[in-house]
Amino acid sequence: QAFDAEGNFGPRSRALTVAVITAGPASPTIIGLDARSNSGDKRDRLTNVTSPLISGVAPAGSRVVVTVDGGSDIPVRVGTRGAWSFRPVVANGPHTITAQAENVAGLRSTLATYTVTIDSLGPTASLDYIEADMEVEVRFSKAVSGVGPGAFRVRGEVDGRRFDLPMNDRRVVASTGGFSVSQVDADGMVYRIRMNHHEMMGGTYSITTSPNSGIIDRAGNSLLNTPEVSATF
Repeated sequence: QAFDAEGNFGPRSRALTVAVITAGPASPTIIGLDARSNSGDKRDRLTNVTSPLISGVAPAGSRVVVTVDGGSDIPVRVGTRGAWSFRPVVANGPHTITAQAENVAGLRSTLATYTVTIDSLGPTASLDYIEADMEVEVRFSKAVSGVGPGAFRVRGEVDGRRFDLPMNDRRVVASTGGFSVSQVDADGMVYRIRMNHHEMMGGTYSITTSPNSGIIDRAGNSLLNTPEVSATF
C-alpha cells in the first residue's frame, strides 16, 4: 500500500502468495521396459529392441530428468496422473538408466536406477561330426532354446533315393529310425545329435539347421544360417 508525503494511503495491492519449498520431491519409480519393447523373457531385463520404451511413475506436478549411462540430462514430461516414459536409442550391451523427479523449485529427488541389456544379434551355430561317438555336436554362440529334431534338416540317400527333409519328418524316421537331440551342457549352448537305432545306421548324411528352425536366444533373436556338416552313421 503506497502513501504520499501528507500520509494519504492509496489502495491496497493484490495479495502475493509465495510458496517456500525446501524439500525435493519423492523419488520416481522406474517400472521398466514396456511390454511391447520387452522381447524374450519378460523378467530378465534383456531385449532385442534397440530403442525400447521405458516407463515409470513420478509425483504429479513434477518433471523427470533421465540419464543414460551417465550422459546428459534428458527432461521428460510427467502426465497428470504421474506416468512418464521415454525411448532412448542405445547400442547393443548393458545400459544404466537413472531418473530423478524435479519440482517447481528446481529441487530434485534421490536417484532411481534401472539396468537393461540390449541384444539384437542372432545366435550362430557350428556343427561338427564327432566320428568316435558317431554324433553331430552343435555349438551355439550363446544360450538358446527351441532345439530339437524339428530344428534341423537332413539330406542323404536311402535305397538309391535322395531326400532333403526336416529331421523329424516321418519319412526320415521311417528310413533311418529317427534322430534325437540332447543338451550336453548346463548353459544351453552345446547339443548332440545321434541316430536312434544303431541297427539302421548306414550311409552319409548332411545335417544343417532348418531355415525357420524356431531356435531363439534369451532376447528372442532367431538363429542365423549355419553351414552343413556331413555325418556318416
